[in-house]
Amino acid sequence: MNEDSKVPAAILQWLGPLSGLGMLVYALYALAGSFLLARKPFALKWIYGALIASILYKILPLFFLSPYSQPPAFNYGFNWPNFIRPAVDLLFLLGVWRIFRQEALPPKPKQEELVESLTSAPELRFSERQLKSLSIVGLVCLLVPISIFGLWVYVSSLGKPQAESAELFFSYFPGFLRDTNHTSFLGAFFCFSAFGASRIGLKIRERPWKVLNLLVLIVSILLGVFFLFTLL
Repeated sequence: MNEDSKVPAAILQWLGPLSGLGMLVYALYALAGSFLLARKPFALKWIYGALIASILYKILPLFFLSPYSQPPAFNYGFNWPNFIRPAVDLLFLLGVWRIFRQEALPPKPKQEELVESLTSAPELRFSERQLKSLSIVGLVCLLVPISIFGLWVYVSSLGKPQAESAELFFSYFPGFLRDTNHTSFLGAFFCFSAFGASRIGLKIRERPWKVLNLLVLIVSILLGVFFLFTLL
């Protein structure tokens, strides 16, 4: 290994804290999403906080680590790929801010109606059996992105170089899927499918099925965001 290929000590020092902060941001997203799905009136404030935390998490490290940037593995430079994700978060943040501004004067029930309008399932009539079938479909769809993500975690844990890990990872897929964009699109598609099916399945009155659908919704949102970001 030559000198240029070594990871700077400054980046190694920050990898642990940044990973912890990333997990915290994802946890905030999960809590905000669960509050929104539960139709809590304060859910919008949590979304507001999660988006601000996400923007800071993606922007602040650039100021400290840009001199040590080594793309593509350790890309902390001030370049356009590093500003796409904060820009997306900023657009969502402006949307949430507009909602807060519009809902500042009306009484609390109005805000509750707004949250309900964001989380309510489409006005379609389904039988109890159909709703349970949709819940199972959502769970099965979620298994696809979980398998893709789990396979990548397993391959990365083997300690092989990045190129060998990627080659081993794609060896498990058919030829037309041996590309980062294709596998990310596949994962994102099944995440959204799981989200849609389980969102409708939330209309089931039985508590175990509600808990199942809520878990599928949260995990599909988190993995969906992950796969979408890998596409950017």
